[in-house]
Amino acid sequence: WAAAFAGAYIGTFSHVLLDALMHPDMQPWWPFAVGNGLLGVVDVGWLHLGCAIAAALGGIGVALRFHYHGKA
Repeated sequence: WAAAFAGAYIGTFSHVLLDALMHPDMQPWWPFAVGNGLLGVVDVGWLHLGCAIAAALGGIGVALRFHYHGKA
């Protein structure tokens, strides 16, 4: 349960953060503030590149874990 809760919690808030960086209709601070002050902080192309690099590094990490520790 702890791993599922942590994954859901981190995934939810990271998704909102990443969406707020690129979507003008997002209001990440609602109900405390209106608007999206995060829009345009990072260029969308760089955001996509960063996500692709993070995915590749994660995939390498999973592959290394399976290689050295097996599926257990």
